[in-house]
Amino acid sequence: MNHPDIGRWLVDPLKISRIKRPVDTLVLADAGLIANPTETKPDLWVEQKDRQQLYFRTPLNDLSGGYYASDPQRAFNRHNQRCTGAFADGHAAAARVSTFGFQYFPGKDASGAPATGIPALGGNGKYDPRWMWDPE
Repeated sequence: MNHPDIGRWLVDPLKISRIKRPVDTLVLADAGLIANPTETKPDLWVEQKDRQQLYFRTPLNDLSGGYYASDPQRAFNRHNQRCTGAFADGHAAAARVSTFGFQYFPGKDASGAPATGIPALGGNGKYDPRWMWDPE
């Protein structure tokens, strides 16, 4: 999986059985190195050609070392203004990157409490339902 919040970068990678909403959890995505990483609207990101790696970062990576800003490998609208992605339940879809919810971090959980995600990466264990990269 090229998703750092649930994949091989964790000391204890998540098993599929731990993912509470696999149909809503993006685990693989077309990605690229973003030239304008401070842009808050994901559909306006511009890719640096031929600089992509094998992973994409989520905003939660800033809590675990600032990687979202310093290494802005992000899911990217490469095909007809769509990003091809695969989800934990096994389905794939082509959708605009803005539907994956990167712009909603930090967020709020269902009760309105601040949400910063997975504790293993410095989050508070609360998740925003708009994050399609939410592991739990």
